Amino acid sequence: DDEDLQFRLSDSVQTAFFEGHGTCIVKQDNETRTFSDKLWLGAGHRRGPRNSGQEHDGVRGRHRALAHRKAERMAKAAAQKWHPVREAEQRLLWTGNKHFEGLDAYFKWVSEQTHKIQYRVLQSRYRGRTTCPDCRGTRLRKDAQYVKIDGRSITDLVLLPIADAQAFFENLNLSEHEMAVADRLLAEITNRLGYLNRVGLGYLTLNRLSNTLSGGESQRISLATSLGSALVGSMYVLDEPSIGLHPKDAEQLIGVLRSLQELGNTVVVVEHEEKMMEAADQVIDIGPEAGSGGGNLMF
Repeated sequence: DDEDLQFRLSDSVQTAFFEGHGTCIVKQDNETRTFSDKLWLGAGHRRGPRNSGQEHDGVRGRHRALAHRKAERMAKAAAQKWHPVREAEQRLLWTGNKHFEGLDAYFKWVSEQTHKIQYRVLQSRYRGRTTCPDCRGTRLRKDAQYVKIDGRSITDLVLLPIADAQAFFENLNLSEHEMAVADRLLAEITNRLGYLNRVGLGYLTLNRLSNTLSGGESQRISLATSLGSALVGSMYVLDEPSIGLHPKDAEQLIGVLRSLQELGNTVVVVEHEEKMMEAADQVIDIGPEAGSGGGNLMF
């Protein structure tokens, strides 16, 4: 229908502007028209009949000088630095008014179009990461920092490496009444931190984003979670969980895998680490032409 056709044409034009770096050329029969989304062109360029359609053949005659002066003012405004601009003008630029939507509304619209690659690229140009000065990147409310245990708030604890956080909870000095209240919680916390430490993740902090972890780190976190949940009768298939580990930490990882087995689980590991192979109950060696060629079973 007409609405679907209009949507497809609009999407094609948007893609053309993106791929053409702000320029879209439309060909109809023997006629060619060039459109640009830029407000002004750089030095040495001008809009003229060569760059426009027949009925839009540039600025002519007595209006030319006035148009050039307006273009120069727009160029100067676009090049102005942010900090000298008055606060009211900054707020107008962000929130807009009845004549101008504002940057907030524009980037909200861009974020709704991220199923298209050109808008994801556009969004990435203007979006970055900074650490919040109030929560220090923990995403916790500021008043959560007012409650402290042994001089540390929850914000302080999630910024600690896991090994240091485990040591803090294990050496916590509590009164008899406080211990009665916190005994079960402390047991759960120290156990889970201990499992993470055992699989060689003691250097991570608790506020580390999951999408910044390596494949091996993600697998070891899953292992620690499984060990803490005490699942039985399951099969774990791991692809080189020892990648990036120091040999000493690899021995700890072997101990974790053995603990999973002792709980009544089966652990299958694809590995090249010699110590991991030596610790296995059974080794299957796929020889030459492994992978897409199918390989050859050696033993």
